Amino acid sequence: VLTLLASVPLPWVEYPRVCAGAACFGLQEFGLVALVVQYVAFGVAFVIDYKAVRVMGIEEQVHPVRNIVHWLLSPVVLVVYSVISFYAIIKFIFRGKADAGHVMAAKEGFTAAAKQEELTGSMCRTTS
Repeated sequence: VLTLLASVPLPWVEYPRVCAGAACFGLQEFGLVALVVQYVAFGVAFVIDYKAVRVMGIEEQVHPVRNIVHWLLSPVVLVVYSVISFYAIIKFIFRGKADAGHVMAAKEGFTAAAKQEELTGSMCRTTS
């Protein structure tokens, strides 16, 4: 997404041109080229995933439209992930180690299992 925004030509900016031999290109096109390279890399990853699933013998019923939508949204997902990671780093810097836990990722089943184990262990000690 940010790469796409970088490729938007601004009429008041004069972009330099870089020439290597007979090939010349302007920095104005750099954002668009980077976006295309990014989508090609994601496309290769999707093809590798498709082939790996087939090699492993796993039967998946995934509609091609779903894969195309995921492929188109993959840069957006990475930008959102980066924003969340940046927020977590800033929060850690200002609030300290107290907020460094994985409370958001904690599963209630894990705490319930730990409490059940405590109860079972204490019941075993009282009956023996």
